[in-house]
Amino acid sequence: MLNSFTDLILFVETAFLLAVLILSVFLYVKTHDFFIRRTLFLIVPIFIIFLYSYGYSYFSRFFTSFSFTLTENWLNFTLLNALFIVFVIGALIIGINTYVTNLYPVPEKNKKISNRIIYGLTIAFLIVGSFSTILKEDLVSSLPLVLNVIFPACSLIAFVHAIIIIFYYKKIKSPSQNRLVKNFITAFILQAPFTFIDIFLLNQYSVSFRFTHISFLLFAVLSLYYIFSKHFISGESDSTQDYFYQKIKTYDLSGREVEVLNLLLIGKSNYDIASNLFISVNTVKTHVKNIYHKVHVNNRLSLSYQFIQKNKKSP
Repeated sequence: MLNSFTDLILFVETAFLLAVLILSVFLYVKTHDFFIRRTLFLIVPIFIIFLYSYGYSYFSRFFTSFSFTLTENWLNFTLLNALFIVFVIGALIIGINTYVTNLYPVPEKNKKISNRIIYGLTIAFLIVGSFSTILKEDLVSSLPLVLNVIFPACSLIAFVHAIIIIFYYKKIKSPSQNRLVKNFITAFILQAPFTFIDIFLLNQYSVSFRFTHISFLLFAVLSLYYIFSKHFISGESDSTQDYFYQKIKTYDLSGREVEVLNLLLIGKSNYDIASNLFISVNTVKTHVKNIYHKVHVNNRLSLSYQFIQKNKKSP
């Protein structure tokens, strides 16, 4: 009875997150919004983890009713997928750090130091997680170990960020960033007690549901609402945003050029843009040159005028 109930919860969670993922991808294709792209780096690994949690909950009971030969195959399948999820969690850790550090009102130098620390810790996690999974004597429990223990434990990185960014909250002047910070804090402020419940209490029961799922599901819902309010609900969506995307179509900018343009318009340097988009500075310069050529300007001030100032003067 308990397994059936938790299976139903996992199915609803996974289905809902799939809907969020599809809508986010659709909106990104339509708008090339940098925030949506950054959010997808979180939603995709979260969805994979949810999908595996639901799949394992169902198929583990299905395979145990078969012969020993199929059970051996199931052990190999479990181990390989456990290693895969370890790397997915590593990608999620990097995604969380990239998402939050962009919200901190601190110098870029401090953000780069934070990123290097997180990347180093992520590499260490991947090494330790992989070896602990491979060397585990009871291979059948390797996948549930990753899904039900390692995932909630690693999710504490989101809780740590939520606590730290509270102290920077009053320094954030941008209304949009202010709202994103509120969403992140709301989603992950309870992650510490959730992790405790998941690891020390729920492990006594053979269920795949974890309270950690609630934090990530709430984050996905709040992010989707922010995206919809930004592009379809707010007055800014009807004027500034429509004007912005109309200009993009007029000048025939590519998806990558739109991402560079968004960062140019908020005052990012070429080096910062390269770091945000994981490309070289020379590649950024090439994109900037192409944008200038298409928009028929030769500096950032003129570029800002074309996409922002003109709209302010329009009736």
